[in-house]
Amino acid sequence: LLNVSSHKAGIDKVSLLTTRDSAYPVLLSEIVLDCRVRNAAVSERYFLLDTEKHGLIGYDISNVYAPRQINRIINPDNVAHNCLALSDQIFVSMTNQGEVIVGNLFGAGWQTFGADSQDQLLDIALYNGYLYMLREFSIDVRRLTDWENTVLSQPYYHSLVSPDGLSVSAQRLVAFGGRQAELFLTGRVASSNALERIGKVRMNQDI
Repeated sequence: LLNVSSHKAGIDKVSLLTTRDSAYPVLLSEIVLDCRVRNAAVSERYFLLDTEKHGLIGYDISNVYAPRQINRIINPDNVAHNCLALSDQIFVSMTNQGEVIVGNLFGAGWQTFGADSQDQLLDIALYNGYLYMLREFSIDVRRLTDWENTVLSQPYYHSLVSPDGLSVSAQRLVAFGGRQAELFLTGRVASSNALERIGKVRMNQDI
């Protein structure tokens, strides 16, 4: 599923689209709001919006043609939810101060994992129940069911000069920055408690 937010003629709208049966995005449904949407995340069954006025709003999209609101989590301190991601009903995000936020879409709030001033958090990625964190000098992996403890038996220190972001898919993780990227296998993280590096790539231009 794809999601696109728009603001036009005073109306804020979030559209759910698919490319499953077409070369071009096909509209499935729309959600109309009275405020801006800052971030959005989608899982197989749920959809989560980070809004300017109404906090986090969760939807059940088991029927993608008729999203149904199921919860609203207030955000009185207007905390930023950067890199918002959703795994089933568990959401994660990152604050402007480099803290990790973990919460349940059906909950009333969230927990915050403090920033590390010695190894700044730069990006996060979520896949298959694991949270991957790119820091200035290292990469860490946490289970969503035990997110306060690292999976890795030893810290992994990357060799990126200017780390910038993460991308994760089935059994693959890419950490990139500037004109470099490090590639990893993730399929054996649980059994080996280690990231298995495939290699490092240098580019002709910034990624």
